[in-house]
Amino acid sequence: MGSNEPEHPDEGGRSASAHRRPFPPLGAELTIYTASETHAGWLAWFASTADRHDDAAVAVGVDARAVEAIDGAGMQLLLSLQRSLQARGLALDLCEPSAELLAACAVMGTGDRLRSAGPQES
Repeated sequence: MGSNEPEHPDEGGRSASAHRRPFPPLGAELTIYTASETHAGWLAWFASTADRHDDAAVAVGVDARAVEAIDGAGMQLLLSLQRSLQARGLALDLCEPSAELLAACAVMGTGDRLRSAGPQES
């Protein structure tokens, strides 16, 4: 594949990246100071992909390796993104989350919730 997106095999040994929609990468700061701008960018992504239906897509890959700072507002944004994707039958796939993001998830008790962010059962 021509992308820099990491390959993650699924249960059948296929590359899961073939089942992911691209999403803008997370920036270095996911805090109250960047929440409004980040949220606006995510809304623009949703608006630009609303009419595109990719039946093969099961997840949205979000490059999370650049995150250096995250606070409660940033975590709320990630959880909101997860819920918005679930409502569309998609999972949130945090690709290569930084040590800072993983630590924040552990401290805030959201690690398991974000890790198992599959589509909601009907």
